[in-house]
Amino acid sequence: MARYGNWVSYDPPFDLATSFLWIGPLLFLIAGGWLAFGRFRRGEAEDGGEGAA
Repeated sequence: MARYGNWVSYDPPFDLATSFLWIGPLLFLIAGGWLAFGRFRRGEAEDGGEGAA
């Protein structure tokens, strides 16, 4: 770690330099959920509420 810093550690301390390592996965999870929700919602709107028959 002396050569590469906290970026190579499996458990880096939370500070300004490593904040993206801790918050990044949560942001990607939220963005993926938001995109999936929008996609499913748009699909229901295009169906027009009609059944398959």
